[in-house]
Amino acid sequence: MALKQGDKIGILGGGQLAQLLIKAANKLGLKTLVFDPNEDSPAFNIATEFICEPFSNQKALESFSKKSDIVTYEFENIPLATIDIITPHCKVSPNREALKIGQNRLLEKAFINQLGINTARYSQISSKKELLEFCKLTASKSIIKTTTSGYDGKGQVVIEPGKINTAAIEIIENTECIVEEFQEFHSEASIIASRGESGSVLTYDSGANLHKDGILINTTVPSKLPKELEIEMALIAGKILNNLDYIGVMGIEFFVTSQGLILNEFAPRVHNSGHWTLDGCLINQFEQHIRAISGWPLGSTNRHSNIVMTNIIGEKITTDIKENQSIYSYGKKEIRAGRKMGHINTIHE
Repeated sequence: MALKQGDKIGILGGGQLAQLLIKAANKLGLKTLVFDPNEDSPAFNIATEFICEPFSNQKALESFSKKSDIVTYEFENIPLATIDIITPHCKVSPNREALKIGQNRLLEKAFINQLGINTARYSQISSKKELLEFCKLTASKSIIKTTTSGYDGKGQVVIEPGKINTAAIEIIENTECIVEEFQEFHSEASIIASRGESGSVLTYDSGANLHKDGILINTTVPSKLPKELEIEMALIAGKILNNLDYIGVMGIEFFVTSQGLILNEFAPRVHNSGHWTLDGCLINQFEQHIRAISGWPLGSTNRHSNIVMTNIIGEKITTDIKENQSIYSYGKKEIRAGRKMGHINTIHE
């Protein structure tokens, strides 16, 4: 059943993605209720209502879910127990299975491989001995990643061939991890995909991504990838969303290698590399997500401009904006190294 004017969308998480989802919901005449434990959450500033409580507070979560007509989330590290408290009272989109897989790298890679999609060679790892055994199978660099709670390069350690450092041992001893064969790639790319209640899947044009220390620096669209790779990315996206019975927007990241596409990871939510759609498309990824979870028809994903999205990381928002640029400030009070404070979209010929 489709939401109607004045209905309320509950959002778990109060960061910049929630903030931009709220702006999209407001445009469509929908109200919002944000739930986040952080009292300085940027989304609190513009939400219709907000609840500042831990994700473990059952009473607060039940109140949140009863006030909401649909619940969604802005990041994938929401505890599954939180979802389990909400679902008896309110539908959650994207669904629990998508969240469960998307927040666990081991489940994610197994799921992707079962669909016949290529990932880096990987193994679950829990000891130095297991790490040594994996490293014997590859002469290239490897990378250890925590199974859960990793984003923007956090929870990752690169290992040079034959050199297992103390940081690698420490992360293995303290956290459940996987180890992957390091990918030598020509470029990094991502695609933003959406699926509605009717089962229709629409994708945006792919973007070429540049990362530094695991943090996205910029996304350039068009990506200038060969057309056959663009089509392959879209088909992969459709396969993932359909198999998960997914409702909403998803970001999917790839390595472009000499052997073809290697899927790195997917995020069951709107994605940083899709911020270019705010100024490059009639219907941006945030409105598309709201449309999808609200049971409305999906909007056009056609791109009308060439564009570069650049993150503003660990520094003050500048006022030196050119006439072909659009700036987005997230309203975060504290500036920290590696913290995304906003982004700029630059239109190109």
